[in-house]
Amino acid sequence: MLLSREIRRELSDGKAIVVRRSWLVRFVPNGRGIAVEGKQASASVDAPEKLRPLAELEEQRDTNGMFPILLSADGRIVGAGSGQDADDIAKAVRIAEGLIAKSNRTPTQKSEAVQYLGAIQAAGGSLLETLPPDLFYPSGREMRQHRDIALPDGATGEIELVYASSSLAGESWLERASRDIVTRLGNSERVSSEIWRMVPVESSGNTGNGT
Repeated sequence: MLLSREIRRELSDGKAIVVRRSWLVRFVPNGRGIAVEGKQASASVDAPEKLRPLAELEEQRDTNGMFPILLSADGRIVGAGSGQDADDIAKAVRIAEGLIAKSNRTPTQKSEAVQYLGAIQAAGGSLLETLPPDLFYPSGREMRQHRDIALPDGATGEIELVYASSSLAGESWLERASRDIVTRLGNSERVSSEIWRMVPVESSGNTGNGT
């Protein structure tokens, strides 16, 4: 099967970063459950030119560490590796801090931006990096989560997540799953979205398209 994922993150200027990634996966019996084995097939990032260093880092990131993904007898995820390396996260933060340092902001604004970066990363980063438990065999139930975040200046914000999924017609495995995350900070609101799809390799056309 070809598993694909597209993530879109809105930026403050109305533009967005879009990350597309795909994996070739197969399902192997594993005791009373299933092991999903996989290998990354493609990765591409669309981003504003000023964020090209971050885009290049994301394109080069190896996500094969997330496999194998272990499923229970009813198809729920019970174990998986990490698709993100701690060193990659640290590099991304350093690049982001460098971009902030080069921006036309006052020293105070730059310091605040770095603090906000850390707060938002800690609060919301894990939401899209954790695989939905029913990703491969959708339950069909919509899920909502909400959490408050404390910001360095004493203000508060909130993050809301909505998850929905569906199975292929006449089958039990994934056709499409989506997660939308809305981050509200004061009067500003940003949306991050994620879409998963899975199709047989012979039906995918080009296995390197990531869509």
